Amino acid sequence: MHEVMIAPGSRLAEILGDGRLGVNTFHHQVIDRPAPRFAVVARSVERQGSGAIEGVEVPGRTFAVGVQWHPERMWRRVPACARLFSALVEAASRKRVARKRVG
Repeated sequence: MHEVMIAPGSRLAEILGDGRLGVNTFHHQVIDRPAPRFAVVARSVERQGSGAIEGVEVPGRTFAVGVQWHPERMWRRVPACARLFSALVEAASRKRVARKRVG
């Protein structure tokens, strides 16, 4: 377990809350340079300087969020991780309803 700092105002912060969150990671690789459309919205908390990228998102998209930890192993114990899955399901449901209205 270690802490990540979530950027205020990000979609991830809307879901998880901004500030610090304790997460589990099993890294053997991390994001070095995200694609141009991706915003870095979470980093590991390090003693010196900025830490590893732990969360990214694509601003303006309904739900384009990625995390480098394993919320699927934490959702029962950590309410913030359960909210991440709830947000995914809600976004998918809204999209499905919108498609039905158009089609």
